[in-house]
Amino acid sequence: DNYVVYVVSACKSDSFEKYMWRFPVFGAFPYKGYYVKEDALKMAGKLKKKGYDIYVRGAGAFSTLGIFTDPIYSYMKRYSIFDLASLIIHEQTHATIFLKNNVQFNEELATFVGDEGALMFIDHKYGPNSEHYKRTKLIKKDYEIFLEYLRMLYRELQKVYDSNLTKTEKLNSKDSIIGEYKLRFKNDYDSLFHTDNFKNFPEININNAYLISLMTYTMDLKIFYELYEKNNFSLPKTVSQLIAIDKKEKEPKNFINKTLLKKNIEK
Repeated sequence: DNYVVYVVSACKSDSFEKYMWRFPVFGAFPYKGYYVKEDALKMAGKLKKKGYDIYVRGAGAFSTLGIFTDPIYSYMKRYSIFDLASLIIHEQTHATIFLKNNVQFNEELATFVGDEGALMFIDHKYGPNSEHYKRTKLIKKDYEIFLEYLRMLYRELQKVYDSNLTKTEKLNSKDSIIGEYKLRFKNDYDSLFHTDNFKNFPEININNAYLISLMTYTMDLKIFYELYEKNNFSLPKTVSQLIAIDKKEKEPKNFINKTLLKKNIEK
C-alpha cells in the first residue's frame, strides 16, 4: 500500500451520527489519519467493539492548511492526470479556505474546486476536442451517476433511522435496503455507465461509515455549481468570492445563498 496516511471513519450502526475527533485550533473532524496502517486498524477495531460501523481507507495526500509546504510523492506518478490535478487543487483549496468545525462545507468545497480545476487543466493541456478530455468527461459523468446512487441510498436509510422502529428492525431494514441497491446497481450498470470504473461496487462492504465518509465530500455540491454558473464559469472569481466568507460563519451555505446568490431563503 502506497499511502501517506490511513484514515479511520466511524458511525453509529443504526443512524448517521458520526464519531467525531476533536483537535485544538483545527476543531472537530469525522475522521482521523494515521501514518501507520496498523495504528489505524487498531483504532478501527476499538470502535467496532463499541458497536460502530467503521471504514478504513488510504489517503494519497493531506493538507497542512498552508502551515507547511505539502509535497508531491513519487507514487503519484501512477495517478491519472485528472486525479493528480484534482488531488493537488483539492488540498490547496483547504490551504486557501478553511472554516473551523465546518468539515462538510470544507470538503465539499474542495471537491468542487479540485474537480473543476482539474477539468480546466485537462482542457488547457489537451484541448476540448481531444480524446483525453472527452474520456475525462465520461469518467466524471460516471462518477456523478455513482454518487447519485449513493445519495439515494443515504436518503432512504435516513428515513429508516428517523423512524420509530427498534434498533434491531432498523438494522434488518438497513441490510435489506443495501442489498436491494447493490442488486439494482448491478442490473442497471450497462445502461447507465460509460466505463467499468464502478463495476465492483456491489462487492464492496457498504455500511454507514462508508456512506458518511463519501457523503462528507459529495453530499450536496449544487450550491457551488450555482455560484460557478452565476460567475460565467470563472473558477478564480468563484473562489475569490468564497474566500470572503466570514471564518466564524456557522452556516456558510446560508451566506452563499443570501449574499452571493442573492436568494431569499426565509419562508
